[in-house]
Amino acid sequence: MGYIGQAPANKAITSADIEDGIVIAADIADDAITLAKMASGTDGNVISYDASGNPVAIATGSDGEVLTSAGAGQPPAFESVSAGTALTGSTNNTITTVTGANAIQGESTLTYDGTQLVLTDGTEGTDNLLVKTTADGSISIAVEKSDMKFDIGLDYDNAGSQNFYIRERHQGSSNTNAVRLLIDSSGKVGIGETSPLGQLHIKSADSGGAAHANADELVIEGSGNSGMTIASGNSNNGCIFFSDDGDNNIGYIEYKHGTNAMTFGTNAANAINIDSTGAVTKPLQPSCLVGHNGTGLGNSTGDGTWKTLDFNTEIYDTNGDHSAGVFTAPVAGRYLSTITCSAQGVTSSENFMRLYCVASNRSDNNWSFHCDDMLWSSGGTAGIAINAVQIMDMDASDTLYWKVNFANGSKVVDIEDTILMSVECLG
Repeated sequence: MGYIGQAPANKAITSADIEDGIVIAADIADDAITLAKMASGTDGNVISYDASGNPVAIATGSDGEVLTSAGAGQPPAFESVSAGTALTGSTNNTITTVTGANAIQGESTLTYDGTQLVLTDGTEGTDNLLVKTTADGSISIAVEKSDMKFDIGLDYDNAGSQNFYIRERHQGSSNTNAVRLLIDSSGKVGIGETSPLGQLHIKSADSGGAAHANADELVIEGSGNSGMTIASGNSNNGCIFFSDDGDNNIGYIEYKHGTNAMTFGTNAANAINIDSTGAVTKPLQPSCLVGHNGTGLGNSTGDGTWKTLDFNTEIYDTNGDHSAGVFTAPVAGRYLSTITCSAQGVTSSENFMRLYCVASNRSDNNWSFHCDDMLWSSGGTAGIAINAVQIMDMDASDTLYWKVNFANGSKVVDIEDTILMSVECLG
């Protein structure tokens, strides 16, 4: 202790000199303990605390050692790093895996060089699986077997065009590098073709031909004979159907293997049939055969009066083109018409007869006869029978009918009800 007028003696202050042994933060002036007062430490030491809360210095470690904790109650210490597991496998660019013994090893059969991932059996060019990328964004997967390689990939040309392809590469006696299948950026598919001419283009060799814009959904191309085959069961049918939004078989081509017959259909109905002998029938071909049944033809002519032949009985009328002796052409074409006309009550006065075929765009009355040379007699009644044939060039909706007259006598000639008229479209 010092005295008044004397300098105070240095004396350490312990917790016993402080009431309750507590020094609170408010009792210590700001910056009471400065970094300068922590000088004179040892270079490299680390300050820690022991179990009593007292600071202790951790001895300086050696170069390369790391500070490790031993848990509560034990000070940390610098220790050397234990040696790691050695990486086995010396092949360049190998990919590492972990073995069952938790060891790390490089896989000599699995490599990646930055652009190509290769899975191999260990012999390059034999049995391999390769995944390759290029700087322009193209990627391919290749499967190699001996000297054969198939690539599956996506080409990218930096202009936004992308083509998916399957390509064959073969090395050996015959080198090939051919795209077998390609799907371009528009969705067109080429088989043996890298620039498809249609939605699906199947090509065995280049023909130099082009596809029409109205028929380019399917293109089949070869440099020689080209075609397709539809193979069916020997008692079943092979078909090509034509469809629209109203009917799924509005037109068709059908081959019946059971009877070896072929049918062409239009408007959902058989239009042309070809049987096994090659005979052709056209069930919808415009045609009719009509006659007359009943009275109403007595005293029709004889004095030069033209009598239109009235046919009121249809024997057949394929498409309903006939009505009351008048045939109406359903389509343009050449039509063959025949007429059988019989008359009775002909006298020596009615010695001149004419038949007249009348059509919308043309009329012919080339059949003129002198009755004297053609009369027959039955039961005292004289009669005459005439057959005539006419081919007419008709447009659609043109009409055709026949009329007859006997001249130079009286109106006493009866047209018999055995008259017949036929019309057939020749095409």
